[in-house]
Amino acid sequence: PQAVPNTAKALVNDLDLELRYITNNTVWQPWVLNATANITALQQLPVRKRDSLNVAEQITIDNPLAGNYEFTVKGFAIPSASQNFSIAYQLDSADTFNWYFPTSTDNLFPAQTNVIRFESGFNASTGQLEMSIDNGNSWQLVSNNIDLTKGYYKLSTPDVFSKALLRMKINSEIFTTDTFTISKRMNTAVGFNCTDSFLISWPKVAAASGYQLSRLGNRYMEPFFTTTDSFAIFSKITNTAKYYAVAPIIGTKKALQSYTFNYETAGVGCYVKSFLADLNLANEGVLFLELGTALRIKSIGFEKQGANGFVLIDKITNISGLQYNSIDKTIRPGSNIYRVAIELTDGRLIYSSTAIFFFTGTNSAVVYPNPVQRNGSLTVLAEQHEALQFQLIDNNGRIVLQKQLTDYPQQLSLLNLAKGIYYFRLLKDNRKVQTGIVIIN
Repeated sequence: PQAVPNTAKALVNDLDLELRYITNNTVWQPWVLNATANITALQQLPVRKRDSLNVAEQITIDNPLAGNYEFTVKGFAIPSASQNFSIAYQLDSADTFNWYFPTSTDNLFPAQTNVIRFESGFNASTGQLEMSIDNGNSWQLVSNNIDLTKGYYKLSTPDVFSKALLRMKINSEIFTTDTFTISKRMNTAVGFNCTDSFLISWPKVAAASGYQLSRLGNRYMEPFFTTTDSFAIFSKITNTAKYYAVAPIIGTKKALQSYTFNYETAGVGCYVKSFLADLNLANEGVLFLELGTALRIKSIGFEKQGANGFVLIDKITNISGLQYNSIDKTIRPGSNIYRVAIELTDGRLIYSSTAIFFFTGTNSAVVYPNPVQRNGSLTVLAEQHEALQFQLIDNNGRIVLQKQLTDYPQQLSLLNLAKGIYYFRLLKDNRKVQTGIVIIN
């Protein structure tokens, strides 16, 4: 039962365990630590004596003699009148050796230190450890002085991707592990995430005979597909799971599985991972494209938006990587808008989202489109560091629109302004810096 709160000793019903060898009447008591509250006492090794502190007591005997042994449980102090108890025992055979890690389902990481674990029942204090990475046909010495009393060893593994075995030699006996793997975790990638399908890929492993793919089921990751390729394409209709993982297979053994990933959050669209447009110091448009995969791509076209839609400005047919760029030397003041057209080997065209940069040219600002539709919007593109004010003036000299420019670019509504020719001027500190004509159709 529980002790009274704040009592100095928590144990109430105090039972004592003893073990007696009947043949010669030798008695063993439990192992007890020194509970005195100072560091010297707490660091002392346990001694055999009566235990009056703990509800669990343990007795061990090294190399017990053959014969009968008797357990005795005494009620040293039972204030509550009764106390149930249980006894558990274990016999460890002499001259035995057991491997605890690695087992058949374990993996060691290559080119780093891995802790292996074992238990030895031999009187010998050292053993000889060897490793094989060719199914036991040949063995390499790891150490001929393994301390068996520790129960572990820090093993430096070779930089390989392989099945492996360990064996411990003790005296004239040999103890071999199950076959395990030495492998590192692969980095997976998403090649494309289109409306109807998606592609996942991973690096080739020379030692792998294939790759096992798993996906998230109702509760767990479940194997569902095996391939010898380093990529796989799945239909979204038949594969509704979002989470996947890949593991190489070495022979018939599954190596270390990749981290589980959600293909929808990998940052890859339909073939296009990123597409950017920027202005360089030579006032040229520089286009940067990064693909998720080059699989089944026939050509890549860089297109620029003109008055009548997008026009091809550059085409690449030598598809050999994932990164491409193009230069546009015909940039114009205002908005320069681009997209990528990816042609697949089956004739399908896939378009990227648009990329844009703005260019003011030699003027303080660019006003466009011009002409502009009635009740439409006029865009004023001015350098962000310029504190400019825009004025629109009709033929009678009246200011019909006035706006401080704060955005880059700034959209100005022309709602309710009549068709005709207007004049604009840009003011900086109330001084005119640029003028021009705007036609409203």
